[in-house]
Order: sequence, then structure tokens, then C-alpha cells
Amino acid sequence: KKVQLPYRIIEASFSSMHTVLLVEKGLIYTMGRNIEGQLGAGHTNCVEQPILVDFIKHRTIVNCQCNDQGTIVTSQDNVITFWGTRNGIPEFGDCNFDEGCNQNINSEVGNSTVAFTNFLASVYKSELLLEPVDLLALYASKEQGQKGYYITVNNVYLLAHSVLVLVDTTTPLVSSLEELQ
Repeated sequence: KKVQLPYRIIEASFSSMHTVLLVEKGLIYTMGRNIEGQLGAGHTNCVEQPILVDFIKHRTIVNCQCNDQGTIVTSQDNVITFWGTRNGIPEFGDCNFDEGCNQNINSEVGNSTVAFTNFLASVYKSELLLEPVDLLALYASKEQGQKGYYITVNNVYLLAHSVLVLVDTTTPLVSSLEELQ
């Protein structure tokens, strides 16, 4: 089935669940399964035709990446934005591993997908973000800009429990707190 868009596609990212399209004018369109909020549409309904991600149309997007659980984009002004399922890190509570911890392991998961999903959610404390959320903004200060320093997000990658951000910069990094004072 041919898909019609108002602008030419500049970049595309695909997962087994959804598709993200960066088009001219820096706009993002998404389509596909949306169980984990991967489309940034404010709901979890499946979408068969590309839809504009309205929540970020005021920004000029320059990069898009996705995986089965989420989507991440970078804007021209170095703001990194995410939507979908943000996986947490395992929370083990106050368990003393020397004494053994059976309180959460005693689950009968078997072949039940629902039980397994609920078990993982209880351990990893995931968060469903149906609308885009800004994660990070990188910039050089006014003084650094006057000296010719710059910072630009080169690329972003979604990892299982984090985001890898590659940066091009000439801005000197602070090596200690003493330099800030």
C-alpha cells in the first residue's frame, strides 16, 4: 500500500512494531503498532497510516531512532525527546541477598504472557509515556558561543535502560568543581 506524505522523507527508523519518518521541514510521522506508546500520539491505538506527531511539530527535528518500545528524536536546538515505554532499572527493595530473597521470586509465570509481562513490570518499574517528553537539552553558554565554541548532538541511540548520546563539541569540559568557582 502506497503511503502519501506532504513532504519528502529524509530519514526513517524501523522496529518490528512501528515506523518513524523524519520528513522535510523537520517533522516526524509515525505509524504501526502502538501498545507501548511508541507513536507519540497520546493513545495506544494501532495506526495504519502515517500520523504527524503534533506534540513536537513546533521543533525542527534532525534525527530519529526507534526500537520496539519507544522513539527518540533530536531537534536542531539539541533537545532530545522520547516517548514510548521507558524501562526502569531493577528494584530489589530492602532484600538482603546474603539471607536469600524469595518474596518476589515465588511467582508462577509458566506460559502466561500476561503474568510474565506483569512480573517484568513489577521488577523493572517501567513508565508508559504516551506523549513526547524532553530528556536532555545541550547547549554552549553565550560566553562560549562568543569564543567560537559549539556543541551539537551528532546522534542518539535507544538502549535497553538508557540512551547513548554522541556529541560533537569544541566546548571545553569542566574537569573539576574547582574550575566552576
